[in-house]
Amino acid sequence: MHRDRLEEFEQKLNEFAQNVLRPEHFIPSLQADLECRLREITIPVIEQLSRMAPFGMENPSPRLLVRDAELLDYRQMGKDGKHLKLTIRQDGSMIEAVAFGKGEVFNLLTPEARVDLVVEAAINEWNGQRKPQLFIQDISIPHLQVFDYRDARDPGTKIEELQKSLLTTSYCGAETMAVVSSRRADLLSVGHLERTSVWVYDQEQGISPGRSESDTGDAVTVKTLFVMELPESPEIWNNTLSSFGNLERVFLLHPRSSVDLLEAPSRDRFKQVYIFLRKYVGLSECDEERVIAEVMTRFGISRRMLYFILDIFVELDFIVRSEGRIEVNPTPSKRPLESARGYQALGLLAEMEQILLYEEVPQITEWITCQLQGVS
Repeated sequence: MHRDRLEEFEQKLNEFAQNVLRPEHFIPSLQADLECRLREITIPVIEQLSRMAPFGMENPSPRLLVRDAELLDYRQMGKDGKHLKLTIRQDGSMIEAVAFGKGEVFNLLTPEARVDLVVEAAINEWNGQRKPQLFIQDISIPHLQVFDYRDARDPGTKIEELQKSLLTTSYCGAETMAVVSSRRADLLSVGHLERTSVWVYDQEQGISPGRSESDTGDAVTVKTLFVMELPESPEIWNNTLSSFGNLERVFLLHPRSSVDLLEAPSRDRFKQVYIFLRKYVGLSECDEERVIAEVMTRFGISRRMLYFILDIFVELDFIVRSEGRIEVNPTPSKRPLESARGYQALGLLAEMEQILLYEEVPQITEWITCQLQGVS
């Protein structure tokens, strides 16, 4: 080819690449020689492998694949935390593993993580003791991780801090991160995050763009989600998870202290309130605020929970609410409590809030994972 046509050749080659190459083609791959369990990586085995030395470009050190190892401890080491040291366990066998130059991965790990590793095995000799040691060539967390920052004092500032930390790794890009909240006002505090999409919960779609000029990307590309507030219903939550179908990390930053407690609905609780209403209100109208205050004091029910109960009673035609007044229906319907759509919705909402507000990270992770599998 004549050098005068090099520019044309480069242009044609780039056009061909744009049509053929997909995002997965740009992901580096690493070939492992053998998959094994930790209990199989013993000193005698490592000594046998060492007989294949000398290792180099033409004869690389054997690479072993270890799947689903429990993470017992992880920390950064070296100057500026440049390196990473893990202690992992599998089938009762425990071993230390070091990743040189991968200290930034520390920000992507949780205590509950289980890891897949591609490693090279060696023998660590110290003070007359010999034990196996692993040198990590690559690491993967093959499951969803949940990071707990609930009740963060300033969620917007915290998200900025977390994003800066994540962007130091080669595993996270700003375009794969997203922020979601129930109020557009919350999103003003993260409006400066470039290439990070922001979304608001939507009753019909699950989510809708929070900044129309910048959130036209596909939510499916999002791998890291920052949750600033919880949605109003489980349906919105499920639709949100369906939109963000490829999540790897969920950061919870929603408040807990400002949320009135919802109880899991029970027949006894509803019966208790209904009997009181019949006695207190009788067949005449009564001021709703006075009734609510009396019920809250007498039974220790939050105002939010009581509103749900009253709405369900209206749906079942047990009471009538109009212009700030409550009246008990003298001839209520015979529908069972469980048939009310509001009763069913309350149960699902109470479950969602109980888990996302008060449960620990392992339970939340398991629940969200089940939700993702259910909506995928």
